[in-house]
Amino acid sequence: MLNNFKGCILGLACGDALGAPLEFMQPTQIRKEFGKVRDMIGGGWLQLQAGSYTDDTEMMLCILKSIVENRDVVPEDVSRRFVAWARSNPNDMGDLTRSAIEYLMNGVRWDEAGRLAWEPERSSAGNGGLMRCAPVGLFRFRDEPKLVEDSKNTCLITHFDSRCQDSCVVLNSAIANLVRGEPVSIERQRGVVSANVLDVVMNAMSKGFDVLGHTSGLTLDTLAAAFWALHTFDTFEEALVEVVNLGGDSDTAGAVSGALLGAKYGLTAIPNRWLSVLQGRHSLERLATELWQLSS
Repeated sequence: MLNNFKGCILGLACGDALGAPLEFMQPTQIRKEFGKVRDMIGGGWLQLQAGSYTDDTEMMLCILKSIVENRDVVPEDVSRRFVAWARSNPNDMGDLTRSAIEYLMNGVRWDEAGRLAWEPERSSAGNGGLMRCAPVGLFRFRDEPKLVEDSKNTCLITHFDSRCQDSCVVLNSAIANLVRGEPVSIERQRGVVSANVLDVVMNAMSKGFDVLGHTSGLTLDTLAAAFWALHTFDTFEEALVEVVNLGGDSDTAGAVSGALLGAKYGLTAIPNRWLSVLQGRHSLERLATELWQLSS
């Protein structure tokens, strides 16, 4: 199980780092410039070093460190860490996340900031909550009711839309299944999350990626891509390579897919050529171990 915990955390970071240089590119552009990206190449619009990750992993670390240090999921503490992270001049930050964190900086409660950021349009269902939620799935892998509650709470700090919250529940429930050595059971979530969210995931697994067409910054697109990868390919590497080479929001699609695939296959399935250049690899492993010890 420790292998799966490490695989989930480092898989997320690897997916982020592998996909970040391809963000906003079309698949045809990627093929023309790189062929198929299978290694940590760096570059991209953020001009990253090979193996460097983005806000996906950085915000995940805010949640992970908060759980380890508090021995619990404490949304108030998570929100404070998000604020401190935003003040550290990160290399990237989503618009909705930025808006919600500005509310937090101005003293708005953790359970109100995301709603206030969302209300002007009431249509934004970005993947910024989904990309970071995996530590909750690991920590609560034995406690489904708390998994649901904590997945929603850590999401709504910045992403209030019910589709965002439900996406986090579905992903974390699957992560919990996988680290327990069980098959992923999507149908179990009926009545817990909306049927629309579940249907998107089940369509992606049954009909293939043609039903999606692309990866985007929308939470349902990203969730579907991750479950498509889990269902379609037989190895961690093959699945993650296919996801990031679709371009679009490739860092977040890679991060979410990497977390799910890592929970299934474990750290030993992640190529050493990726791990050897991954930013903060040993710190990530240490934190994953601490989370496993705490959860077990």
